[in-house]
Amino acid sequence: MDVEALYERYRPMVIRRCRKLLRDEDEVLDVAQDVFVQLLRRKGGLTDDHPSSLLYRITTNLCLNRIRDRRRAPDAVEDDVLTQIARSDVDERQLDAKKTLDRIFRRLPECRPTPSPPCSTSMV
Repeated sequence: MDVEALYERYRPMVIRRCRKLLRDEDEVLDVAQDVFVQLLRRKGGLTDDHPSSLLYRITTNLCLNRIRDRRRAPDAVEDDVLTQIARSDVDERQLDAKKTLDRIFRRLPECRPTPSPPCSTSMV
């Protein structure tokens, strides 16, 4: 199996399939590369009777795995955000000002809209 020839011929098809499923260009390129890496790893056990079907199936499976991984690990993104917040340099004066404003606004009476008087249509 000539993986280089398959890469040249079917790479556009693989990328189109990835784009349709993933809709994230960075992931598209990453998964498209993984498709051909898989092909290289398993080329001894694969036949190239129907290479487009084989590549389509590998591409679909890798994309679905990536989508599944995204759904399973949303906490990883949240952890990254929390780490960034923890590392951020927050100006102490800004925190003091915010606390002061919070205290001031807590003391003010709540503003509630007052009902408006009913409109009269007999003003002729």
